[in-house]
Amino acid sequence: MLFPIPTHNQAMVEELAALMESGAFRPLVDRTYPLAEIAEAHRYAGSGQKVGNVVVSVTTGSPSGAGDSGGHAPG
Repeated sequence: MLFPIPTHNQAMVEELAALMESGAFRPLVDRTYPLAEIAEAHRYAGSGQKVGNVVVSVTTGSPSGAGDSGGHAPG
């Protein structure tokens, strides 16, 4: 199923939101990186190896990243 990129079309945005809420549309996440590893995430995204989205996780809380799982976990 193809999903066009919404361009200020409220009906399309609402349809996509409904699909996401129902579970009919779920993005494919290949890997998740913490913000501290954004350079590695960028390298991986450009490597030609990814098969889904690369997510960069931004956590709130301590600036040191405490509580961040670290590493790049497959989605």
